[in-house]
Amino acid sequence: MKNRFLIFAFIFLTVISCGENEEAPTEDDCAGQVCEATPGTNEAATTVPTTLHGTYNMIITFAESNSPYPEGTRATFTISETKLTIAIAGEDCFSIINPVTRSPFTAPVFKADCIGDLAFQIAANSSGGIEEINMIFASGPGYYGQFRVEE
Repeated sequence: MKNRFLIFAFIFLTVISCGENEEAPTEDDCAGQVCEATPGTNEAATTVPTTLHGTYNMIITFAESNSPYPEGTRATFTISETKLTIAIAGEDCFSIINPVTRSPFTAPVFKADCIGDLAFQIAANSSGGIEEINMIFASGPGYYGQFRVEE
């Protein structure tokens, strides 16, 4: 009788723990490294417009030869007012807080300089929604490639 109870309890717990998670992942689900950016020369602290907040499944559609990620790399970006969480396929996720703008541009930039010379510029389309996320140099001018929303 004791063995049947243990087997039943094991099966019950297995079924419960394998059920679907009804909540979408959030920016706080990442327990990886956190980069805290500070404004540099020709930069100012900013926030991300609410029209760009959300979670986006994206793919690199163009990558320069020096890009840290090749064309076709998939990633999930979660954007909020002051935080960008990035989960690149096959790697640990990481977050960046404190976006900046770089004169003369107005697009928010999240600098991941604690990881490398890498930053992510959030580009909006004409209606205010997400157009793409550009991978640029954290140290200043320079371009690695771009992520576009996967369709």
